[in-house]
Amino acid sequence: FLCQNTMDVEEDSPLINEEFKIWKKNVPYLYDFMLSTALKWPSLTVQWLPTVRETDDGFQVLSLLLGTNAGVAEGTDEQDQNYVLLADVYIPLLNADSDPSVSGANLKPGRVEIVKKIPHPGEVNRARYMPQKSNIIATKAISSDVLIFDSNKKFKSDNVKTELTLRGHKRGRGQSYGMSWSPQQSGKIISAGEDGVVCLWDIEGNTTNGKLDPLIKFKSHTGVIEDVSWHLMHETLFASVGDDKLIAIWDSRDDPNHPIASIEAHPAPINCIQFHPFDEVYCATGSSDNTVALWDVRNLKTKLHSFEQHTGEVYQVRWSETSETVLASCGTDRRVNVWEIKKVGEELSEEDQADGPPELLFVHGGHTGEVNDFSWNKADPWKIASVSDDNILHIWQMAQPIYADCAYEDEIY
Repeated sequence: FLCQNTMDVEEDSPLINEEFKIWKKNVPYLYDFMLSTALKWPSLTVQWLPTVRETDDGFQVLSLLLGTNAGVAEGTDEQDQNYVLLADVYIPLLNADSDPSVSGANLKPGRVEIVKKIPHPGEVNRARYMPQKSNIIATKAISSDVLIFDSNKKFKSDNVKTELTLRGHKRGRGQSYGMSWSPQQSGKIISAGEDGVVCLWDIEGNTTNGKLDPLIKFKSHTGVIEDVSWHLMHETLFASVGDDKLIAIWDSRDDPNHPIASIEAHPAPINCIQFHPFDEVYCATGSSDNTVALWDVRNLKTKLHSFEQHTGEVYQVRWSETSETVLASCGTDRRVNVWEIKKVGEELSEEDQADGPPELLFVHGGHTGEVNDFSWNKADPWKIASVSDDNILHIWQMAQPIYADCAYEDEIY
């Protein structure tokens, strides 16, 4: 058992305070690992980087991509500088050859170290690395532009140095988040706009003074587009969702004003979408109607299932990268819910029904603020990073018996 119990909370709400105390007391029974770190400023974004290493003094080191949402700098009336952050997460290793008398409580404490700060103009709404070159990072800026950085370069503390500025969106309220690198085609990236447009760029194409216009603009949404997602197997397919409650499926080779499929999918704005990483026909969405929905893209008229446990808007939904029937979601209710699709429809006792539907595998209830984003770690399956708007970063892994029965190769339906 690995637990770094450094969690404290100062909340005005008695309910949140009481829920946190109950959760904290149960951490040793619910988690194999739990690490809480207070950041200087909240992060609206988090993503595990693909690097992993081990140190001579007994740590596994994983890397994270974060961003700041800075307020007024202490002792001044000026906005503090914002940054894209690279962090190393040190997780104590329990070696199989170690003395069996050494328990988790005797391990060195885990920690998070910020190893690079890349100056950014305004808050970082989202940051994602290019799958083919993890040193190339794209961010969604409050200007509505997408900015490209090379994390291998050196940066001065207050000098914003972008590789490229991807322009094409009209400026909105600075609340644009959706962005997706192509997993199949190096350098291609799509962005969701408050202007109701999806822009597609190829950063390996021609540029003018460090600025790049889109190859194509896709337009059919009638409101803000909240998220976009490339298909992970078909290089020309992607999806978009937005405040008009629509899912739109696009083929980048076809008419940019007419998606190949479109349907009103939720009774409220749709905030996020992701295609399934293993099965080409499925995708999941999260909505302001407090639900997560499962879809077959061949027939969007029929929702396969609605996952109902959140009590607030769903901000993010992400499939596990190692277990085909598992996905997770987060949102304004301060929860990260982990779902197991195989359990849909299972009968529960009256006592168990009070804990939620059978497909609800786990609830991470340790955040005391809205959960902005989370990320599964592919190199260390079941380890999740999540960030909330009260400056807190959690690195956590639920106890192994909870997910032991989750299959790796089962079909969803």
